This record gives sequence, structure tokens and C-alpha cells, in this order.
Amino acid sequence: MKKLIDIEKLLQWAMRDELPKGRPVSAEIGHVIGRRHRRRPFSLALNAGVLPDVDCFGFVPGEPHPDAWLVAEAVSGLVTEGRLETLDDAVLMLGEFAPIAGDAAAALLMKVWNPQAIVVSHAVLHRRPPWQFEMASPYPAQYEYRDKAGSLRTRTRVEGYGMDGHLVELRPRRGRAAQARGVYDLACAPRCHLVWNDPAPLAVGDARAEYFAWRAALASLAAGLAGQLTSFEPTPPAAPAMPWILDDEIVTRVLSDGLPPGLLGEKLRLQPQRPAAGPPVESSIEREARRGEVNYRAAVRAKRLAARA
Repeated sequence: MKKLIDIEKLLQWAMRDELPKGRPVSAEIGHVIGRRHRRRPFSLALNAGVLPDVDCFGFVPGEPHPDAWLVAEAVSGLVTEGRLETLDDAVLMLGEFAPIAGDAAAALLMKVWNPQAIVVSHAVLHRRPPWQFEMASPYPAQYEYRDKAGSLRTRTRVEGYGMDGHLVELRPRRGRAAQARGVYDLACAPRCHLVWNDPAPLAVGDARAEYFAWRAALASLAAGLAGQLTSFEPTPPAAPAMPWILDDEIVTRVLSDGLPPGLLGEKLRLQPQRPAAGPPVESSIEREARRGEVNYRAAVRAKRLAARA
């Protein structure tokens, strides 16, 4: 009677315990599954075709199990290039990071993953690809500029509404002007762009796409090896396909509304969608100070015109 075994455990058994048998200790696992050895540019012995006759580290005793050879053959048939097909797929990889991802979803569409290498490396290391991450931290967006002396400096990018109602870059006031009227003009509704890091949404999407490719490759191996082994019967992977999403909802960012399913069209979220913020509320003191500043500028302008006349 064949023993039922999770495909993930079967791969770890084959890659870690069986396939190294009868081979040099220093041999790479890629030789077992039929991958071509990549020659290193700094290895003179490999590039010149001069290989040692004796392996200095010895050999692993024993002979691999016949089922391990079948597993290696199945792994060698896995695809070596995988991509996300649509933008919706990329958004699914980002999960709860999607609202702050910016262009990360589009960047994921240009990345390529190697499911075969991912499966082999994680089976050898006896672990799964990471997918859990802490929430990213916001940082002010910075840009580089040159000062009057030509030195390269960084400055926080701040934008606000100009006289025509369009967003323009706001330059901070310096010295006495900043002390008297503030660093930025509040009438322009200044706002600072945020960059999310630690971790960056693109890194999260990349890691989760690798997890998804790993799990899809395991499912493909389980289906291909069904009924082919002599001592084992592989079962589909117990690892969920996208553990960061449950029932098409993001697990870590969704609150239960306590109502029957379908009564509300949208779940209650920890960070509900809010309309865009309007201009900042101005107190009566600020309003009077601004009005006095405008009157003062008008009086100075009138005095200059009278002096010229």
C-alpha cells in the first residue's frame, strides 16, 4: 500500500535525503535534475576543462530511492520562466499593500520568475517562500537638486495649488520669512508625497508572486506524479495558494460587520476609503493675520507707485 505524502514533504525527502546519495558531497543539486552546470568566470579549472579526479570532500553513501529519481525527472520538466498575465493578478499579489503600491503592480508585470529553481531551492532549504510582512512605513518623498554653489542636495517634494488651481511645486521659505509667515503658504494647501518602505510594496509583491509560483509548481508536480511512484502517493500541497487573501477579501485589513452575508455591498475595513482632503481649515486668527498681510502688501505697493509718480 502506498503511503500518502504531501508533495512538499515528498520534494524535501527526495532533494535532501535521497538524491545526494552516491554523489560527491560538493555536487550541486542541479546536476540531479538535469540542469546544465553554469561555469563561473573565476574558475580556471572549469573554464580550461581541467577537473580534479578525486573529490576532496568524499561521497554520500547509498543509492537514491527509485521514487526520488522520478521526482527529479518531474522537477526537470517544470517551466523555468513564469510571468503574471494581467494587472489584476499583480494587484492580488500585493494584497493589503495595493492601496499604497503606486506603480508597483505594473512593475510586477515585467518581472520573470523561475518556478523550477524556486521549488528546488526551497525544498533543499526545507522552507517556504515568505509572504507575511509588517505594514510599510511612510517617508516623505525626496528629490535631488543643486544649490547655488553647484553642490548636490536633497529636498522634500511638496506640492500645492497655484493661482490657476493646478498643482505646482512649492519652494519652502527660509530665514525670517519662514519665521514670520511659515515655511509654506497654507492658502496653497501644501501636501507632501509619501514613499512607502520597510518593506517596499514592490518587494512584497515580488516575494508573494514567488510564493504563488512555488505553490502552483507544487500542484503541477502532485498532478503529474499521481499514480507514478512505487512507494508514495503524492497529495496536493497543503499550503494555500494565496494565504494573504481569504474569500476574495484581504484577511489582515478587513473587519467583520456582524451582519448576514450579502447585506452590505462592501466590508468594513481598518482604513476606509475617504474622499480627497480639501484645503486646511483656517482659524480666525490666521484669517485676520493673512488679511493684514495682504493689506500691508497693498499699502507698500501703493507707496512705491506714489514715489515713482
